[in-house]
Amino acid sequence: MWIQMGLDLNNQFYQEINRQNTFYFWIIGIVLTVSIAITAFFGVLQWRLSDKQIEKMKIGIKEKLINEYDLDKLENRLAILNNQVNELMKKQEQLTQVHGYILIKDIHIATKKLFDENPEVALEAQNSMIICLKEFLANKYLNVTDFFQIDDKIN
Repeated sequence: MWIQMGLDLNNQFYQEINRQNTFYFWIIGIVLTVSIAITAFFGVLQWRLSDKQIEKMKIGIKEKLINEYDLDKLENRLAILNNQVNELMKKQEQLTQVHGYILIKDIHIATKKLFDENPEVALEAQNSMIICLKEFLANKYLNVTDFFQIDDKIN
């Protein structure tokens, strides 16, 4: 009888372990199935967006931007504006040099008048020279070396 009870108890343990194993296998199967389904879903999405489709999308976006914002015309306008800016910079440089020549001539004239016998003429020349020198030194586009170059050209 004790043996019979021990066998029944072992049989019940075996059945309980078998039931738990079956339950765990079901859980593992469901988790694997869901994981495979998710992986397959993302795989299909990735496959649909192949390299060729991405390139087509890039080309389509570029064409749409070019057509919508007239980028071809803007590029031409930019080149024209760049040329105009370069021409204006050259003209500004030429005007700066001319302005420097005029300032140097005014300084020479004022220097000659400084030694005039009439004190009013000398005082006027001194004030004129101060104004010319201030303007020359305040000019952003001329530096001290330009003064000597311009002075050599005048003499």
